[in-house]
Amino acid sequence: MKKTYLKASFREIARTKGQFMAIVLIIMLGAMLFVGVKAGGPVLQNSANREVLKQNLSDVQIVSTAGFTNKDLKVLKKVKGASVEAGYQLFYNDPQKNEVFHLLSYNAKAQQNKLSVTAGRLPRTNKEIVLDDQAKKDYHLGDQFKIKSTQINNHQFKIVGFVKSPLFINNEEKGYANVGKGQVDYFAYLSESAFSTPVKSLIQVSFADLKNKSTYSESYKKAVKKDIARLKKTLKNRPQERLNELLRQFDEQLSEAQIKLQKQPPTKDVVQEKEIQSKKKAIVKPVYTYQDRFDNPGFAEYGNLADRIAAIANVFPVFFFFIAALITFTTMTRMVENNRREIGVIKALGYRKSEISFKYLIYTILASIIGVTVGILIGTYILTAIIFVLCSERYSIRHVAFVFDWPSITIAAVVFFLAAVGAAMIALTSELREKPATLMVPKSPKPGKRILLERITIIWSRLSFNHKLTMRNIFRYKSRMIMAVIGISGCTGLLLAGTGLKDSLSSVSAKQFGPITNYQALVILKPNGNVRTVQNELKANPKVKSSFALTTKTVTLHQPDKTNQDLTMQVVPNKDSFKHYIHLLSTKKLNDQGAIITSKIAEDFHLKAGSEIQLTDQGQKLKVHIAGVAENYLGNYIYLSSNYYQKIALKEPKVNSLMVKTDKMSTNLNDRLAQKLLATKEVVSTSFTAQEIKKQNDSISNLNAVVLIFVLLSGLLDFIVLYNLTNINISERMRELSTIKVLGFYDNEVTMYVARENIIFTIFGIVFGWGIGYELTNFILQQAAMENVVFPLVIKPFSYVLAAVLTIVFTLAVTIITHVKLRSIDMVEALKAGE
Repeated sequence: MKKTYLKASFREIARTKGQFMAIVLIIMLGAMLFVGVKAGGPVLQNSANREVLKQNLSDVQIVSTAGFTNKDLKVLKKVKGASVEAGYQLFYNDPQKNEVFHLLSYNAKAQQNKLSVTAGRLPRTNKEIVLDDQAKKDYHLGDQFKIKSTQINNHQFKIVGFVKSPLFINNEEKGYANVGKGQVDYFAYLSESAFSTPVKSLIQVSFADLKNKSTYSESYKKAVKKDIARLKKTLKNRPQERLNELLRQFDEQLSEAQIKLQKQPPTKDVVQEKEIQSKKKAIVKPVYTYQDRFDNPGFAEYGNLADRIAAIANVFPVFFFFIAALITFTTMTRMVENNRREIGVIKALGYRKSEISFKYLIYTILASIIGVTVGILIGTYILTAIIFVLCSERYSIRHVAFVFDWPSITIAAVVFFLAAVGAAMIALTSELREKPATLMVPKSPKPGKRILLERITIIWSRLSFNHKLTMRNIFRYKSRMIMAVIGISGCTGLLLAGTGLKDSLSSVSAKQFGPITNYQALVILKPNGNVRTVQNELKANPKVKSSFALTTKTVTLHQPDKTNQDLTMQVVPNKDSFKHYIHLLSTKKLNDQGAIITSKIAEDFHLKAGSEIQLTDQGQKLKVHIAGVAENYLGNYIYLSSNYYQKIALKEPKVNSLMVKTDKMSTNLNDRLAQKLLATKEVVSTSFTAQEIKKQNDSISNLNAVVLIFVLLSGLLDFIVLYNLTNINISERMRELSTIKVLGFYDNEVTMYVARENIIFTIFGIVFGWGIGYELTNFILQQAAMENVVFPLVIKPFSYVLAAVLTIVFTLAVTIITHVKLRSIDMVEALKAGE
């Protein structure tokens, strides 16, 4: 008998295969999206981490304005756990092609920053060169590459290979340069012997204590800060020592020049002595700069991309997961209720409650195992791979490193198991309390009641008979209505959240540039740069409309129990002119009694008008009063008037930057302007808002793939939910539908009898779904916010329309499927079923 009952259990699956597959698909979708998206961020980071380990990316780069000698290396090699390698670098501008190259030295024995060859081979002589893999479109193996620089021994090199370097993972951005247009187009590697300079220009450092840490983990970031602090402490005396060394060198050169002049004073020796004296006067204490991996072009951006996906994954899949679990619960509850007669018969035959429950346990456990297992495998291997490929398009990381996100896998397995098995057990507990005789008699239908709409005569009297039937059925089975509206509104909300995320993420640039930032270029001067010279160069350009000189600094905000945060301080000499370049969207105007701080930093540090903060400005501590908070989307800024800065710093601010307003300019014209400004020898760099907009839009476009996945899967879930609810509805009302068919209703009328309810549920679901989608988008954006980027909540009308249209399309598709099913109803068998 037990064997027969076991067979009956599997026959139940075969008999209700549509319903069984719907449960499996819902569980699979929920598990797939939850596990796949939750693992998306870790997969991106793990893939990058595997690449940097393979190529042994250095942890820290040290650059000095005066280069490095053996003494620097000797001091650094004493740092415990540090592996130190020195090399050369310089920026070279090809004036004919207007291309800037970042030239670095290649040493076959070096262990750090190993190159990955994509074509050809690595250099073997000092007359060979390898180029950036991205340069393949302009250069070819065997071509001659010319470099005209006094710092390079040869002027002509043979291109023997194309490579990828772990220092440059962004295919489109290679960093800034101090020559040409100010931006690097490609990097290149030459043999160390090709460089003619007497001192090395950079030092690469790797630390043993960081080898086993994931490069994007918080533990790595904290550890590398400590290691940099150790480097700074070790080298703290070297800037002064290096200055003394340079002064001694100049003194020796002067002595030699003077001896020559005493013997025979030709004019060229006099000129040489004057040049040496001039250079000696111009020399300043060298500056040692420390850069970690996150200062490499694109490295931090790639990590931020992974963090954004992880932040979105904390919200979107969870809601998706909730809807899927809820529908699974409903489906299983209805299935048990529909089988009450069978349960009554089995119970009357002497089966124990545990034996009766076994059939439904098999059904639900099998559905859960199949759904969860397939969902986890697809999510882990296929969905994460799709996310990786689409999001890594702009990066040189090409090999995906899959991650089993065990916490998410465990949650998915447990929740769906409980949703399916729990629903069956709860429903069974209720049914098994009844006596067999009671169970074998169909439940009495709910008594007919007058609904509220009937009392509104002016409306009720105008409804047709069919419409009245629909209204009565809707309010007669309130639980069915509630579940349908919840399911549809949840799916519509997910669709809207997906499209709303795309709208919001892509609106950052539009909200920042124009409404707030109203200049086209920012010029940063050298420490002793001449502002007047730069202004004259700008005035000579017909495309430049005006410029505004100010002080720009990076300061550090300190707050108890908070991590220190860097801010960009802009000190404004003329408040009236400044408002034409920056629109401070604040309730308070910039004045001489306090500073204006931007919204993100104010939110993170719980600051408001009237707050007092402490800043560190190049070692000097400043106590600042906050006069107001300004809206801002990119970056963290604090604005002060020159008078207020002088009041708190007890010194005048030194102008070191220019905001420039121009007519609309092409990339070519921007490059030419940057090149001319660098040629003045007074400028460090020129950044254009057009570049920032492109960079921001490119960064956001990587997330479009993830958003598209959300929309597609939400749409699929929407369809399955509608189909499942309609399927349950039909199976519960088979006798009712057969009756009206016997009474003479045509097939189309029978279909509309059910479809009208779905249409009404869909309308309510869309309206409620819009509200859910709006709030869900807002919540996701709050989770996805970064320390220097605010995502505005922007949902375009088209997104509302699209979410509604897709929901309606799915409703129509389900209606067509329902129509086919209703046409095949065996009326006689259906009516006999209750006998």
